Amino acid sequence: MKTINEDILKEITGGGLYDDAPLEVILEKAEESAIMLKKNGKPLSYAQDMLSRYYSVPGRVEREIIVPVIQRVYAG
Repeated sequence: MKTINEDILKEITGGGLYDDAPLEVILEKAEESAIMLKKNGKPLSYAQDMLSRYYSVPGRVEREIIVPVIQRVYAG
């Protein structure tokens, strides 16, 4: 049995991966992931929830900034 610590939580949630990345890079990666999820048949609601959580950087890149990128992918 593993003890949950901050490093394991970051690995599970994706947190910390893009902490220092510029906003443009984060949005680009979120768009690429949304394209992949759409191709795999995942619904918009799933993509919005998962990707906005994964790519957000609290205090710098909030979920509300990422959701429109995902919506554009699914609209197109």
